[in-house]
Amino acid sequence: MAMRLAANLIMNRAPGKRAGGQDAVPSMDPFTFAGFVGAALVVAAYFANQMERLPSTDWRFPFANLVGAALIMASFAVAWNLPAFIIELFWCAISLLGFLRQILRRQAGRAGHN
Repeated sequence: MAMRLAANLIMNRAPGKRAGGQDAVPSMDPFTFAGFVGAALVVAAYFANQMERLPSTDWRFPFANLVGAALIMASFAVAWNLPAFIIELFWCAISLLGFLRQILRRQAGRAGHN
């Protein structure tokens, strides 16, 4: 049942109608789906960090946050929210800074070993 419901949401179809012709389960457009994927990615990275499985010094942590925030920002194409957009913009900028910093550290470490 849950798998069929998820498939219907992804395929942008509602499985049934309520009285009055409303969809029993709202359909999901690709931008909203991207937002959910982005939110899941940010939460998963934070959880992994808190469980000490993904340190913030690992390039994958800021990269996951950057991609997640960008996907959340994509969802604003269908449901605009200025305060949320602003925080995601800062989230992207800070994550990009962290990602680039990790890449530069990695390159400097390799250059020091040559």
